[in-house]
Amino acid sequence: MKQLVSICSVLLAAWCSSQAQTLLNQSELIYIKDADFTVKGDFQNQGKIINQGTVTVSGNWTNGNKYLASTGKFILNGDGTQIVRHNKDSFHILVLSGSGEKIWQEEAEVVKEVSFSTSLLSTQAPGALIVRNGGIISGASATGYVNGLLFREGTGLRDFPIGKGGKFLPVTLTNIDGSNDVMLGFEIKEPNTGAQPGSTVKSVSQIRYAELIKRSGTLNGSPISITIGSDETQTPAQDVIVAESNTQNGVYRNLGQGSLTGSVITSGFSITGSFFVLALSEPLDENSVFIPNAFAPTSSNIEEQLIKIYSDQLAPEEFEFLVFSKWGNVIFQSNSLAEMKATGWNGINKETGELVSLGVYTFTARGKFVNGKPFEKTGNIALIR
Repeated sequence: MKQLVSICSVLLAAWCSSQAQTLLNQSELIYIKDADFTVKGDFQNQGKIINQGTVTVSGNWTNGNKYLASTGKFILNGDGTQIVRHNKDSFHILVLSGSGEKIWQEEAEVVKEVSFSTSLLSTQAPGALIVRNGGIISGASATGYVNGLLFREGTGLRDFPIGKGGKFLPVTLTNIDGSNDVMLGFEIKEPNTGAQPGSTVKSVSQIRYAELIKRSGTLNGSPISITIGSDETQTPAQDVIVAESNTQNGVYRNLGQGSLTGSVITSGFSITGSFFVLALSEPLDENSVFIPNAFAPTSSNIEEQLIKIYSDQLAPEEFEFLVFSKWGNVIFQSNSLAEMKATGWNGINKETGELVSLGVYTFTARGKFVNGKPFEKTGNIALIR
């Protein structure tokens, strides 16, 4: 049977009998165990609350002293605007219901779960919602999401159900590589004035951007998925990419298109910057990559002595360059795009360590363009004197 224990009976009785709009706990200990404690109005806590049951508040919530989440559930279910000041304490389970907007004016963290339904959670600086490692977010949708700054802790896949200006624009880091204590935050901001397209980037959205904030730990990288807003239509679809920059109004680099499903685009490469936008790539194909069809190792011109790759439109990831003999044996191999752009192949057989004989050799180069699309080129190389 549910029960409520160790609660100030005078305070509770006064609230229940008067049905006051505000419940004030001035200095008492309220211990809720296996019980439902409902406040139909504002709740101000200047004492101490231990929650091992369920607390429901339909009005503003102000924690001016101490709230110990323990194993309890905290429900904000107002149909009007609810102001939340939680004094940087933790919630174990946080439920956001009712139709009213929840305005976060201080940081607060969730340990196990935050559940959305039809409520918008808006953060006001310095407010932020923090979901700790192991905590989950459920029920987020176009009617219930974070309008502001959301932090999540830990590695692997982390989704950030955020939005701006009435639009649900979630961001996902699909595979965070870093330390277990890495804590990352995202917020959608508008507009994106001053942003400049970089190499191989045709244009970047001036409407909005997603800002990444690293609070703690080490981030080595992750692909990123962003949502294309209904006001950000970009065509042709094959040229739509994610672009990043280290500054909001800086030059944006091409992160490519790993996939495009509906209104969600995932980058082809891992992030290194802090600002992310929807962009269009310059059209790329194998003709944008130049590989000479002949070289002369004994030439007096050093550029004619080598087979190099000439292009600024290839990505270093997953690169491979192979040269085959007329019998189909691999006589040279490189998995370094930087090496092939700088020193290339000088005609030495990797097996014998000797210069190959005059003749024609077949090559294959494969990898990715900077927009994430696959690249492969096959041709012939002639070694001449």
